[in-house]
Formats: sequence, structure tokens, C-alpha cells
Amino acid sequence: MKFLADWMAITDLRLCKSFLLIVLSVLFFSGWAHGEDGAIPENAARAQFGSGWECDQGFRKVGQVCEKVSIPDNAYPTNRSYGSAWSCNRGYRRSGDTCVEVEIPENAYLNSPRGDDWECHRGYRKGELGCEAIIVPENGYLTSSTFGIGWKCERGFKKANKSCEAVTIPTNAHLDMSGHDWRCDPPYRKRQDVCVAP
Repeated sequence: MKFLADWMAITDLRLCKSFLLIVLSVLFFSGWAHGEDGAIPENAARAQFGSGWECDQGFRKVGQVCEKVSIPDNAYPTNRSYGSAWSCNRGYRRSGDTCVEVEIPENAYLNSPRGDDWECHRGYRKGELGCEAIIVPENGYLTSSTFGIGWKCERGFKKANKSCEAVTIPTNAHLDMSGHDWRCDPPYRKRQDVCVAP
């Protein structure tokens, strides 16, 4: 009989602990712990994750209240708790407390994903007056590089000032891996502009 009494006391203790844990969980997640006085302020809702509350879109938490964020024309609220709490729409950029339209020059497009600046179309590059055409010489091609001259010579040609001139390959030689110079065929060795036998 003593065994049965001990088992019931242990079972009752486990049930008490479980019941207490359930009551505390219900109180915590029911909103009782959301604010200092348990109330969710105006322009706020229960937090999606965890406990507490968060301000509605277009409002920012200041102490225990949600204050309206001043959003300029051509902008949208971000719901960030830091910074200005708004960003400019695509095609606009921040200028102080406003959003101004991005002026896109000819032969350019809005960059992505932000859309607050512009880039030149292929075959053009940024210059002082907008997008300037890249002049590609005969036997040359455009590159995707954003620096340098914007073009390279085709295989078998080498850069000479603003043009591409043919690589002159001497007897017993071939184009090297770059395609812009030559190497002697084995066993010949390069001596100035010719290949000589060893």
C-alpha cells in the first residue's frame, strides 16, 4: 500500500508541474506579457514571432506607443525600427527628406534591383555628359568590363593605339594562348622577330 501512496504523490507532483507550465504559457502568449500594463497600443498588433507587439506599417515604436512616420511622395514605409523607416520607389532616389526622380540619360536604363541610379546600355559607358558610345575598331569586340577601354582585339590581332592590327607570325611559329602574340614551334627559339633553330 505504501508503494501505491508514493506513486500517487509523484504522479500528483508531475501533474501539478504540467498544469503550472500550461497556465504560465497561456498567460505569456495570451497578451498578458505584451506591454507594461498588458495592453497593445493603438496602431499596433500582436507580434508575428515571439511575444510582445509591433507597430503597424507606417508607424514606429517610440517607448510604449506607435507614432506615425512621415513618408514623402514617391516613397513607401519599410517598417524598420532604425533609420528613416521609408525608402524611395523605384525610379526615385533619396535627397534629404524627399524622393526625387532619377534622370536617365539617353542610352541608359535604371539599375536593378534598387532602381535609384542608372547604367549605360551595352556599347556605352558613363561619361561627363551621360552615356558615351564606345568606339570599337575593326577586328575588335565589346567587353562587359566596366573599366578600361571597353573593347578587345579579336584572336590574331593585337591592340595598337585605338585600333587592332594583325599579328605577324614568322615561319616556324604559331599564335600563343592569348591569341594576341606568337610563340615559336618546338624546338625553335624566339630571337627578336624570328624563330631560329637551336
